[in-house]
Amino acid sequence: MSKIVCGNSHCLILFNNGDLYGFGGNEEGQLGLTITNEDSKYISTLTKINFTVQNLEGFSVEDIAAGDTFSLVLIRDNNNRTKVVRFGINQADKYRTNLNSVVVTSIEEVGNEDNVEITKIAAFGKRKIVITNTNEIYLS
Repeated sequence: MSKIVCGNSHCLILFNNGDLYGFGGNEEGQLGLTITNEDSKYISTLTKINFTVQNLEGFSVEDIAAGDTFSLVLIRDNNNRTKVVRFGINQADKYRTNLNSVVVTSIEEVGNEDNVEITKIAAFGKRKIVITNTNEIYLS
């Protein structure tokens, strides 16, 4: 196992081989699993999370973080660029209009310069933190 993170009612586990698994509350899509019925709002068994990111052919999972009702995933694409995606919502979001599908949302567009990339992510409560290889810290 590489890393375990937990929010208020959900947990994510990143394995050494890059596989991402989760269990617990999924009411807001914080596990990255599609919400189709009441049963899919709470996942009682460890479940593999497969997700896609728009406009990316392939990527690997580098890091994970969990806030109250959202999860963050740091990915590296085939062009060796990093990006942070989010599952679920936090209190800073006004509302969620479609609970029938999980929307993967980019939260930070940092590291646009060639020599800057996101190296770590963290979350607590409603806050998200992104750290770059130049030791810049972004808090939202």
